[in-house]
Amino acid sequence: MEQIAEVKIAQLLGEASQYYAERAPSVDALEEFNKRLEHARSVVWDRGSKVNGEEKKLPKVFIGLPYLHGVQLETAKGLLADFSADRVVPDFHDFSSSLLAHGFNHLWSTCLNKGLYDYFFLCHADIGFRTSNFLDPLIEEMERGGWDVLHVPQPIKDDRGLTSTAIGNAKDRWAWRRRITMTELDRLPDTFGLAEVLEVMKLHALPLNPVFLPNTAVMLVKWADWCWKFPGFNIEDRIEIRNEGGKSVAVANVVPEDWAFGWWCAQQGLKVGGCKRVKCDH
Repeated sequence: MEQIAEVKIAQLLGEASQYYAERAPSVDALEEFNKRLEHARSVVWDRGSKVNGEEKKLPKVFIGLPYLHGVQLETAKGLLADFSADRVVPDFHDFSSSLLAHGFNHLWSTCLNKGLYDYFFLCHADIGFRTSNFLDPLIEEMERGGWDVLHVPQPIKDDRGLTSTAIGNAKDRWAWRRRITMTELDRLPDTFGLAEVLEVMKLHALPLNPVFLPNTAVMLVKWADWCWKFPGFNIEDRIEIRNEGGKSVAVANVVPEDWAFGWWCAQQGLKVGGCKRVKCDH
């Protein structure tokens, strides 16, 4: 019977995710998608609320998907169908906006206002999960290590061999930032923080006053009171006039919203890290 229930859950969520990915962001398609999703959620709750015949409180996860023009099918399938129905209760929310930080903030605010969750999970619309039941290892590592924020490092979409995770200067967010390379990532443990990164980078130049800067592409947050204090994701841009060889040169500089979040977390004394146990295509 349990196997039949799991197949039914996977089928319902799979159908809903495929319907959404093929037709979104049509208003009619979204309405139909929500109907299918609510039905699937009810089945998930019935299946997951009892373990060995006894009631068990399962952690509730707010799944936030910001997007603009569409969502990759693999992303939708992963977020809606690939989880352990007897270990978590997922609640899917999406938001379309051309303003990246605003989309993140809308989802964060929705999670705050509903007040029902144990975790906040943010995922970009171009992520494909190769790890089955990907929420399980993230939650396991978060609880084992006492992390407040845990993200999955992603490679930059070019041939430089760099990741989206970096080390910055805690006292100057505009100062030089050092990205973790893919080679360095391979040398890091499955779950790591600032200390482990500094150990791997110790033979290279590092920013002063090092601080850990995560990425938001795949990010899990342990929902707590401090989440109400977070002022929101924000992208800062400016033009700097630098002197290079006696000549003034204009340079565009930016503090992306994910790294700004890392600086804020460090100021609050929050524990932020990375996890390699979840494999993704980006």
